[in-house]
Parts: sequence; C-alpha cells; structure tokens
Amino acid sequence: MSERNTALIVDDRWTSRDVYCTFGAIQFFAKYAHCVTMDVQIAELLIVGCSTMKLSRWHAFECYVNAVGLIAGDELHMKLSKSPPPKPALFSNAKEITVRALITDLSHLSRIPDYSVGVEALFNSNTIELFRINIIDNSTQCRSELGSNVRLIRRPHKHLHIFKKWLKANELREKYAQQHS
Repeated sequence: MSERNTALIVDDRWTSRDVYCTFGAIQFFAKYAHCVTMDVQIAELLIVGCSTMKLSRWHAFECYVNAVGLIAGDELHMKLSKSPPPKPALFSNAKEITVRALITDLSHLSRIPDYSVGVEALFNSNTIELFRINIIDNSTQCRSELGSNVRLIRRPHKHLHIFKKWLKANELREKYAQQHS
C-alpha cells in the first residue's frame, strides 16, 4: 500500500472468511479507485457481492466447480432470479477497469450475468474511459495438463460473447478493449 496504490492479494485456496474479508476491503477502497485491475475471479466475487446471494453460498459453489474439474466446471452455472435493489456503482470514480483472465478461467465471465446484477453495480458508464479484458493465453500449459481433453473446454469466444452482452460493450464502443497476451 502506498499513497496512490493499493494491492490486495488473495490465496487461490481462499476460505469463506477470506471471501467476506476481500469483498469488504474492496468495498472500502472502491470509492477511491480511479484505475482498477483485477483477476476474473475477483470480478465474479464483486458481482456476487452486489447480488442477493450470500458470499458463503457462492464460495461453496466455487469449491464445487474446482472439485469437478476444468472440463465439467466450464458448464456449471447458478442462476438467480431476484435482482438486488439499485445501489451506487461500486467503482463510482473509476476511469479505467482491467479484468485479467486466463483462457481456462473465462467461464467466470459467462457466469457474471447469472447473478441478476446489472453492469451499473460495478461502474458508471458515463465516467468510465476504458474497460479492458486482458486474456492471457495459457493453452500450452492447458494442453500438457489436460491432453486430448483440452478440446472439451468451451470455446473462449462463447464466454466472451455472453460477458460482452452483459457489459453492454456495444454501448461502450471505443471504451471497450479486448487484449490478448
């Protein structure tokens, strides 16, 4: 932490308590943030935190998704029908938001619309200058771990299409960027 920068680092084997603490810390710092970079799992956590779902229930679902594995977990969804009451945007002062995702983690993007929370809960589309998706290609590592089963993972563009529709990327126009690295 410094005058102009705060970094929150979360263990990939987080507990339900870690989930609540992380969401609370992000809620506290969000109102001051102008430039935000987060992993796709954190983006999903933030949307769930803004929804009517309990974070502990979502954490249990994430544990199940991890337990069944990458291929089966790619298709699992938990849809909510009840929308939360409108609130101010979490990152109300954000000018730039970047969401980083490995190709194997793109299913998190397609689950975000399932929580019945609009994009307005995350940021104000009038003040945002850039919303970037940074897709990190880990397909070589994925092939060595999954072998011939790698073909069973849903195509990345399908997850992105679902997310871009939720994000209203067509309304953001030049404010939306998709970066591959």
